[in-house]
Amino acid sequence: MRLGWAILALAAAVPLAGCGQNKREALAECRMKAARVYPDWNRDDEHSGKAGDFTFFCMGAKGYVSADAPDCPKGRGGVDEVWEACYRKSWPWE
Repeated sequence: MRLGWAILALAAAVPLAGCGQNKREALAECRMKAARVYPDWNRDDEHSGKAGDFTFFCMGAKGYVSADAPDCPKGRGGVDEVWEACYRKSWPWE
């Protein structure tokens, strides 16, 4: 009987193990997309700000919100200015 419960628990846990991506992967993906959309992001402030906004909204689309840390930009930060610590998963009521 114990083996049956162990198999059932393993079968339930395996699909959950691969769900979603972590914050670091999500941010890296958003930064790469921003750099593709705004290839001149590192040449001038306008494109840097747009790339930062793109990254900010991309993370929002992935279910992350601003962590409200004092050093974190709320959009308009360059793509290289958006740090992992600036995001957290949103709560269901947000």
